[in-house]
Amino acid sequence: MYEQNKKYIYKGSKYADCSLIGSQENLETFKRESLVNFYETWYRPDNQALIVVGDVDVDQIESKIKTLFADIPAPVDPKAKDVIKVPDNKEPIVGIVTDPEATGCDVSILWKSDPIPREYKNTDVAFLTDIVKDIISNIMSERFEEITSKPGAPFLGAGLGFSNITETCEALYADVSFKEGEALPALQAFYTEIEKMKRYGFTDSEIQRAKDEILSRYEKRAEGADSRQNAEFVRPIINNFFNNTPYMDPATALQLVKMILPAIPANAVNQTVAQVVTDENMVVLYNGPAKEGLANPTEAQLLETIAAVKASEIAANAEEVIDSEFIDPAKLKGSKVKKTSQLLQGFTEWTLGNGVTVAFKPTEFKKDQVLIRLVMDGGRSLIPDADLPSFEDNILQLFFSNAGVSKYPSATVTKMLSGKQVSVQPYLSEITHGISGSAQPKDLETALQLLYLYFTQPRFEADAFDVAKNQISAVLPNLLQTPNFKFQQAFTRTLFGDSPRNIVLDEKVLEAANLAAIEKNYRKCFKNAAGAKVYIVGNVDAETLKPLVEKYIGSLPKKCGKQTWKDTGERIVPGKVVNAFSVDMQTPKTTVLQVYSSYKTPYTVAEKVNLAAASYILDMIYTSTLREEEGGTYGASTAAMIDKYPVDRSLIQVYFDTNPSSSDKLRELAVSGLKKLAEEGPNDEQMTRVRENFAKNIPENRIRNNYWMDEINYWYRYNHMDYDMEYEAAVAALTSDSIKQAVAKVLEAGNFVEVVMSPDKTAERE
Repeated sequence: MYEQNKKYIYKGSKYADCSLIGSQENLETFKRESLVNFYETWYRPDNQALIVVGDVDVDQIESKIKTLFADIPAPVDPKAKDVIKVPDNKEPIVGIVTDPEATGCDVSILWKSDPIPREYKNTDVAFLTDIVKDIISNIMSERFEEITSKPGAPFLGAGLGFSNITETCEALYADVSFKEGEALPALQAFYTEIEKMKRYGFTDSEIQRAKDEILSRYEKRAEGADSRQNAEFVRPIINNFFNNTPYMDPATALQLVKMILPAIPANAVNQTVAQVVTDENMVVLYNGPAKEGLANPTEAQLLETIAAVKASEIAANAEEVIDSEFIDPAKLKGSKVKKTSQLLQGFTEWTLGNGVTVAFKPTEFKKDQVLIRLVMDGGRSLIPDADLPSFEDNILQLFFSNAGVSKYPSATVTKMLSGKQVSVQPYLSEITHGISGSAQPKDLETALQLLYLYFTQPRFEADAFDVAKNQISAVLPNLLQTPNFKFQQAFTRTLFGDSPRNIVLDEKVLEAANLAAIEKNYRKCFKNAAGAKVYIVGNVDAETLKPLVEKYIGSLPKKCGKQTWKDTGERIVPGKVVNAFSVDMQTPKTTVLQVYSSYKTPYTVAEKVNLAAASYILDMIYTSTLREEEGGTYGASTAAMIDKYPVDRSLIQVYFDTNPSSSDKLRELAVSGLKKLAEEGPNDEQMTRVRENFAKNIPENRIRNNYWMDEINYWYRYNHMDYDMEYEAAVAALTSDSIKQAVAKVLEAGNFVEVVMSPDKTAERE
């Protein structure tokens, strides 16, 4: 579909039928000389830049670079890069693109224009222009969310933004998705918002919220500038080299934004939107499924709908007043810290009067970040079988996204969080549940307010649940017919058998899901904070944090008794099980997933490290055999792990896509490669690489806040285990024999599940 869309977006230019990777026919028939000629034409010093970021001696590295690269000859009479223009068009270009495997329907509209010339992209004017475009995109995102968060919305989702579609062409890009058969009413409602934007611009409050949000993002970057990791420097430097976009220190960028934002009047923003939506250089694309019974819109219908909107009467949006605070802190009693203890690795533990335990670790690894996680025992294990459809991952996550909190719908929450870098949401895993979030240090109080509200004042509105179900029902029928989704369903059902707790999304599950089940179980899970633990890691200090914790965490309700998780009896099927099936697919390929499992090995950190090392080595083995020697797959991925809860379980997983003709041989090679590792263990080269890689990762992990969140969770979950120290010791103790034995123990259990999806005979013939 992407290849078909290009024919309309880039009509009249080379980009319309030129793919970066090439066509399938080209990939199967190219001559070696083609690659050599391309390399010699374009891979040359005057087209290249070398970027080095890290803990290096600058003079030494510069000298080494000069030594290594100085003898590469400069090109003689180098070929100039072609400047390829995308032609203008007076009348709209319209494309109708369909495909049997498309999962949804959408209309995209592009308005093409000339970009700011490269030589001006590092100027204040270019920076100001980008800020104005950012304001427009923010406001339209807010408006679209307001529409889609309500029941009966005319479309499922929408967005608007600016981007370069080539070096020589910029586009205002707008997109709307909708239910099958509703293209024209969705387009009408969507284009009404575009036309409203063009005619009236935005309200003062909308512009101010967008400015606040933009300023907050730049403040966050500036605050975290000193704790950036190496990789964060690379992309901006690449953009500077290729596009001449300015490379600025975040503090400089913040200073510039603070100067520019107040100087941007509302009429400047409104004049911009009036100019970018034009009648010329317009491209309209419909994308949807090709299926019997679905009448896709015609070119004439799309243009008539847009013309009708342009000729209609449209009212401007009115100003609105949004609450600035979620809670009045004065109304919360809170509870004091009753006990303070020093734990491992710089963690401090506070025990509050309401029984909640808070463990925090101040860090400066990422100065713009504070992570929060409330953890309680229970999770999905407390939910009855009959209610599980309502807690299917896709359904639950969409509901949480649409629900809002307390008296505030989700769209209002978004507006209230303008200018704040905060993200907080409930979660349910297999044996735990809770609330997780992150915040910029200055917004920590807002994050704790939301945590308190998600615990004490969750929002269960039928409208929000209906919106979530409608969003899924709009794509589910088509999604169920796609090969990848069929494979996912087959794998899950094969791996866990007919367990009533094995919920796989389909139309029956969606129909059974209901808001009453979610509310009943959510309130049961969050009725009592007894036994709850709250972890806080990041750029915080005890003096600032303590009163906030006492106020918001200390106000969580305390009742007698605490919940515990249950073992619900779910297990991977024993023995050897092979599920080989075929499906219709547009591009023939075979997908293979092999899983070895065992419930006999007790959990230890050492065993976890041995299995992780085995996975790392298997990736090397399969790259050498399946990919390089056989040429049968782009790559195979592996995973090897061990869990303790709800029961000790270890497994090894192998996954790859391949040509149908190569699948049987590659399946055998994957099995034999793993068995050989279990019998002979890794060789010296493999051991050297795994030791060096794992040892390198230890200090890198220790400068990540997420790592320490997991560390404190291990401390409480695994009987005061210092996972960090045990992991380092286990890496130091790695041997070829320990890895060999870890793999052998999984294979000795004799449990092997293999799921193989291949194209049916019709697809193979095609």
